[in-house]
Amino acid sequence: MRTLSALVLLPLAFVAACGGGGGGYGGGGGGGGGGGGGGGGGGQVIATPGPPTVENLIVDAGPAVLAQQNPPATAVNTAFVSVKVCVAGDPNTCQTVDHIEVDTGSVGLRIISSVLTIALKPETDT
Repeated sequence: MRTLSALVLLPLAFVAACGGGGGGYGGGGGGGGGGGGGGGGGGQVIATPGPPTVENLIVDAGPAVLAQQNPPATAVNTAFVSVKVCVAGDPNTCQTVDHIEVDTGSVGLRIISSVLTIALKPETDT
């Protein structure tokens, strides 16, 4: 019976030890028990959730150019999407680029210019 009690209480002790504690990005975090902790100095902004984004994934051997290499290559376990790229300010001049690799650890889009058949205008960040 004591062994059973220990097996039940031990995981509960670990869970209780995980409470309170610090924040992640942006600093600060609340404490437990006594008067609470202070907030951190980081100005964390939480975005307003929008509608869910759903895209069709392509999972195959990859772009045809991979098969043309010597030796031929394949993209194993790689998810791709098609991306529609338009000239800034002109929604009628667009091109769909096939087999853009989905990389959840990156931000932005980089496309090799030889893939594009439309001329994009240079844009500057002001």
